Amino acid sequence: MTDKKKVMKLFAGFLAAMFVMTFVSRAAYAKSLPLVQVKEAKTQRLTRMIRCGGTVVPTAVKSVFLPEGLTVEQMCVSGGCAVKKDEALLMLDTAQLKEKALMLESEIEELKEQSEQSKSGTPVFAEPDMPVSKVNVGKGDTVEKGDVLFTVDSERLLRLINELETERNSDIINRDGCLAAAKKAEGDKALEDTAAQQKVQAAVYDCNIKQKQQKIDRYLAVYKNGGRVCAPCGGTVTAVKISDGDLTAESSTVLIGERINESSAVREKEKLLKKYRCLIKDGGIVRSETDGTVTSVPVNAGEQTTASAAVCIADNSQQMYFHAELSEEDAKQVSAGDQTDVVLHNGKLKLSCRIEAVVKRSGTGYTAIVPIDCTEALCGDIGELRIQAAAEEISICVPTSALFGSDHKYLFILKKEDGFIGEEYRAERVDVTAGYSNDSMTALSSSGLGDGDKIICTDKKLTDGQTVRLSG
Repeated sequence: MTDKKKVMKLFAGFLAAMFVMTFVSRAAYAKSLPLVQVKEAKTQRLTRMIRCGGTVVPTAVKSVFLPEGLTVEQMCVSGGCAVKKDEALLMLDTAQLKEKALMLESEIEELKEQSEQSKSGTPVFAEPDMPVSKVNVGKGDTVEKGDVLFTVDSERLLRLINELETERNSDIINRDGCLAAAKKAEGDKALEDTAAQQKVQAAVYDCNIKQKQQKIDRYLAVYKNGGRVCAPCGGTVTAVKISDGDLTAESSTVLIGERINESSAVREKEKLLKKYRCLIKDGGIVRSETDGTVTSVPVNAGEQTTASAAVCIADNSQQMYFHAELSEEDAKQVSAGDQTDVVLHNGKLKLSCRIEAVVKRSGTGYTAIVPIDCTEALCGDIGELRIQAAAEEISICVPTSALFGSDHKYLFILKKEDGFIGEEYRAERVDVTAGYSNDSMTALSSSGLGDGDKIICTDKKLTDGQTVRLSG
């Protein structure tokens, strides 16, 4: 009996040991399984935030041009600087400016002397005996075609016209009388000589009438023009042969010289000399003509100015635009009129805007053009365009982290079943076709999945049918 009890105790101890070993073995087995998390598949319209970088660009840029060959002593601004009107942009070598001004003055005097010696030109004639009221030009003046050279006294000119009309009318009466007398004498042989004389006299009167009528017409043209006699061509006045109060004569009143190269050169050099003198007066300082932001400074201290702009300034008072660079994929989700946010100054400035246009760039990609209405936004500011875009269709969506594969996508769903040591979880592979996606979710265009399916999310490598351990 004692031996039987011992055997029973030993058997009970063995069963207890086996039971403990079973739990230990199950725990060790479970611990060796991949630990995974699951999330449910959802049917929804997926949205994503499109983010693309861009720059604020101006619509109006003031370019500061300077005479060529001037040495820049100091730059007062650099690209991206905000400037106020009349603020110093750069400083030029004033000693060089004074030297160039003196040389230019000498060249101008020489050219004027050469021009003075030229007497050729276009004479301006007027009808004689017109009373000059005011001479509007002087020797050396530059005139354009149609400019007023001088004016005449309109009242006295009208009296002169009336006198000529009276003389013309008298000649008409005399001509008509001669013609009537000639016609009357035509049938009488004794009066043939008289008829011939009357016809000759009538012809003389007719010639006088035409001459006086032409003169009247020319006087009337001046009278109807307000008494103004205008230049028939452009050029430089080389001689003025009338004065206020004179009567015009048969000779020319004004002589207009041709626009010779020397005259054009004088005008250009005088403009340049004026610029030099203004710069010298201000100590060689070049100032901004507007409030704005410096977009570029092609010239540096110690260099000489060229035909290109020395400084370019964006006018911040004019319309600004944000140009955002879009990929071809993003451009398909964006169109003119869409509401968007433009974020500037490292996120400190957020503007609610509307896209004006989406245009294709040269090469690849697109540009979204967005008007900016904010005084804090300056030309050259770098920022980000943000717009919420939605997929066209409602689809089954799964976590993007659950997808595997590059060309051919697949994922694993969680399946629960009874195993040898109790309830177990198995990973079942499902091949899918991925579509629209955002930072966290991807829409599947072909999968066979439905709402509530448990999608395995893990960074561990799994195989189809592999047993896994569920986290939490």
